Parts: sequence; structure tokens; C-alpha cells
Amino acid sequence: MQKFRSINLKSPYLSEMLAVKTWVRNRAKNIANHLGITQFLGWQVDGIKVYIISYPKSGRTWLRTLLGKALCEYYGIDEKFVLQTQFLTRNTKLLPTQFSHDMKGSELWNELETDKSRYRHKKVVFMTRQPHDVMVSFYFHVKNRNKKFNGSISEFIRSDRWGIKKLLNFNKIWYSNQGIFEDFLLIKYEDMHEDTNACLFSLLNFIGVRDVPKSVIKNAVKFCNIENMRKIEIANKLNDHRLSSNNINDKEALKVRKGKIGGYMDYLSEEDIDYIDQVIWELGNPWY
Repeated sequence: MQKFRSINLKSPYLSEMLAVKTWVRNRAKNIANHLGITQFLGWQVDGIKVYIISYPKSGRTWLRTLLGKALCEYYGIDEKFVLQTQFLTRNTKLLPTQFSHDMKGSELWNELETDKSRYRHKKVVFMTRQPHDVMVSFYFHVKNRNKKFNGSISEFIRSDRWGIKKLLNFNKIWYSNQGIFEDFLLIKYEDMHEDTNACLFSLLNFIGVRDVPKSVIKNAVKFCNIENMRKIEIANKLNDHRLSSNNINDKEALKVRKGKIGGYMDYLSEEDIDYIDQVIWELGNPWY
């Protein structure tokens, strides 16, 4: 097991130290933006070397927790930091890593940014999931957690802001840009179900972790089984909004809902499924 030496995690001033560190980094970003020099100082300012990109509800929380738990196990860090990917990777001297949807400022499906050249010198992990399942999971997230959509699931999948066209366009854009990145790793939600250990091992290697004991992988996978993650969310064990719920009595409002493949069959009508299949045929879905 590696020793975690770059910061004293037992310090009573840890929260204040992290707050100051974050403030300094954000201040540097603001100054660079104001001066218009972010393109020259991008690496020095944000320091992110690896971006893990996904469309909402593609399994990101699962992957984030898996990665965080493995790093905590490997470096002997308190598991309360499990979801703090940047903190973990920076302070263990790994490649600084950040999870992102990279969809800010885009409302409609045909307004998504197509130029990903700012990632040219970055390593990119792209996580994807079967589109029917994404649509169902995203519907419940937006309806029950974000409270930004009030209609039916049939209306949701046909929406220009939330629906299947936006997901497919997102996938096509990242597929067409994959050749410009310094390095690229594809992770499919379905592959994670089939062999979680192998997917986690690949990701750890991608961000610079070598010689990971099998026990570390095994413990991380066990920690992240859906029953345990649901318990963590309901109890708000990590005290983090990314794995907590405002309505623990509604199973459809939880972050960790079902985590199954093909669950869309329980929610979509035949007409809805036919519509999604038709749009996939028209627009394409290159990852599948």
C-alpha cells in the first residue's frame, strides 16, 4: 500500500486548507479569464490532465465512487474523500482528474458545442450507456431531483432540450473528436456491469496508478455495489450532495435508483421505444 504524504489528513485545519486552496485556484482562473490568457495558461491554471466525460445519468456517480474508493484504499486515505476526485488525484501526485458533462450553455440538442480542441493536450475518458436507459434515468433525475421538467416521459424523450436527439448528438460530437486527444479511453456502462474489476483497473492505469493489488479493486467494487451505495445516499454518509437525496422516501428520486441494464422496458411504451429507435436510425449512435 502506498503512503499518502502530500497533505496531513488528520490536521484539524484540513477544511480551511482545502477552502484556501480552492479559492486560490479559482482566483487564478478568474484573472486569466479577465486577461484573456487562459489558452496560454490552461494547464498551469486548472491543472487538469484527465477529463472523464459523460452524458448525465450514464453511470458517472458509480464510476466516481469506484475510483475514489480505490484511491482511498491504495493510499490509505479516509473514505470521506471518496467523491473528491480532484483532491485525491492532485494530492497523491497522480494525473489531476476531473469528471465533467461539458454541456454548459447548451439548451437545445442542436446547440451543443462541436469544437473540443481545448482538450487537445488532455487525456479523455468517455463513459457511455445504452440510450434508452439513459433517457429513463435522466427523466427521473430532472423531474424528481432537479425539478426542471414537469411533463410525461413520452414528452421528455421528444424534447429538444432533454430528449434523445440531444444525447445522440452529444455522443456523435465526442466520437468525432476522439482522435485529437492526447489519449482516449472508452468505458461503457454495460461493460462495467459485466466486469467491474477490469474497467476500474483500466481507469486506474489511465490516470497513472500502477501495480494495484487485487484486494484494492475487490474492496472498491464491494463498496460500490448498488445496495451499499443506496444506503450511503439515504444516510448521507459522505455528507456530499453528489450522493445524497432530499426525498429518501421516493425510490424514483434517489441518485442511486436501480442501476440495471434494460430497465427502460418498465417505463417506456412501445411507441416511445419505437420513437427512440427511429431517431437512433436517423442520427446514429456510433458507440453502439
